[in-house]
Amino acid sequence: MSDLAYDKADLQSSSRLLEQAVDVARRVDRETGRMAGGVSDCGHDRLSGAAKHFLEEWGYGMKIIAEDADGLATGLSEAVLAYEAVDQNLATALAKPR
Repeated sequence: MSDLAYDKADLQSSSRLLEQAVDVARRVDRETGRMAGGVSDCGHDRLSGAAKHFLEEWGYGMKIIAEDADGLATGLSEAVLAYEAVDQNLATALAKPR
């Protein structure tokens, strides 16, 4: 039998940090269209085309990162709930007289 150990505060903190990162990534994704509009008049057509392409790819990447980080944050939150349930079930089982 192995000992089950976890740090609830660390898991919750990590989940909150990931949720904040998701918010930032989603804001960046939403704003790439506005930023692309700002580079349309930045000079040479090749420069503005490259800048627009970069922003499109960056926005897409941020969207993917947000989706992955959101899944991780959800998983961490669910892990905390699962660990708490296991702890409670063990405590209940051990408290029963034999």
